[in-house]
Amino acid sequence: GRLMRRVDWPCFKGADTRLLHLIDLHAERLKCAMGDTSLGEHPLCDMAFLLDTGVASVVGENGEELDVLSVGQCFNEQIFVGAARHRDRRLVPKTDCELRLLSRQNLRRALAEFC
Repeated sequence: GRLMRRVDWPCFKGADTRLLHLIDLHAERLKCAMGDTSLGEHPLCDMAFLLDTGVASVVGENGEELDVLSVGQCFNEQIFVGAARHRDRRLVPKTDCELRLLSRQNLRRALAEFC
């Protein structure tokens, strides 16, 4: 089989390895097909995304591509510090993607187990 490189959340760079493991345990995993628009719908829109495989576009309200994210990049991670999600942007896969999704609640659960 193919050996996959571990992809960590950039916003938790340098964190204790046990905490990173707990965050991974609490993160949901999702496979998305190219062009899937469900990532912009509730409840997924209120989560942070980490790309494990593939490429995704950050798309604006009018369908314009604002940014392109690749493996190891995040979207919506500002929710971890209490900021609002991007209401005028959504993530749309440009290729088939594998993502990790993490809500504020699941991050809190991981932190509670860590402490």
